[in-house]
Amino acid sequence: MGERLKKDMAEMTFDLDRFFQPGYVIELCENTYYRGSRDRRALVGALPQAERFPGMKAAERFIRRRENFAMPTIRSTGRPIQ
Repeated sequence: MGERLKKDMAEMTFDLDRFFQPGYVIELCENTYYRGSRDRRALVGALPQAERFPGMKAAERFIRRRENFAMPTIRSTGRPIQ
């Protein structure tokens, strides 16, 4: 039984992107992130729900287009997108 379990574990593949979602997110305040918009209003949520941007520049452009964000912070999540 133990040998079979070791073999099964060795053959399993893990989707790292599922656990460490790559990209950049916009943090609006502590532990509150931008996750989209509806009816011209920003929706916020926890980190797993946050909208991901492919790079820092894309997140900065997004913020510049929507000037209603007050002092957002751009944070990297997971590994960089390649």
